[in-house]
Amino acid sequence: MNGMTLKQFNAVTKTINLLNRAKTARAAKEKRAEGADASGAEMELEMNAEEEEYLAIDIKGLVDEDIAETKGRNIDELKVESMVAERVKITEPFMLRYDSKGKLRWDLLIILLALWNSISIPLEVAFPEMPFFQATTYIGFGRVADVLFAFDLIVNLRVTFIRPKDGKEIVEGRPIAWNYISGGRFYVDLMASIPFDLLIPQSGGSDG
Repeated sequence: MNGMTLKQFNAVTKTINLLNRAKTARAAKEKRAEGADASGAEMELEMNAEEEEYLAIDIKGLVDEDIAETKGRNIDELKVESMVAERVKITEPFMLRYDSKGKLRWDLLIILLALWNSISIPLEVAFPEMPFFQATTYIGFGRVADVLFAFDLIVNLRVTFIRPKDGKEIVEGRPIAWNYISGGRFYVDLMASIPFDLLIPQSGGSDG
């Protein structure tokens, strides 16, 4: 049977054999009570008190093991059911789970944009006259990246998180926002989303 250990299988087999012997012995007793002579082989099949005691102990042991195993399994199942129940309690709109595929893809996009900025911005500062940095496509892509960085602030205000003290997933908007702002990540993301190239005046033209 599925889930049955070798010890349990051997015990069940032994119990079945004892039950079969008990059935045969009972039949021999009934035949003898009707006046038939029981053979010596049939007499040996009768269960003695020791075998009956062993049968009772064996059956009780199997039952106790099954109960203990069932209790342990039920506890694990209850934990899983509790976790599943917690994960379906999101009622607020536009909420993302911290481990959802959508959140992972969004984080990957933001990481790629950050890597792009970490390479392109220093090059643009060092070589501002390069035609590539003056192209409309490059400038437009930079503006789109700035918008996505700013939107990332809003996204992070609607992403669930795991509370460290009890391992519970927090799905309410207010504690999520407070955790994001008070944790320090908000200010790092805010600084990363500010388009400093638009705020800092650039020197243009050549001096007479």
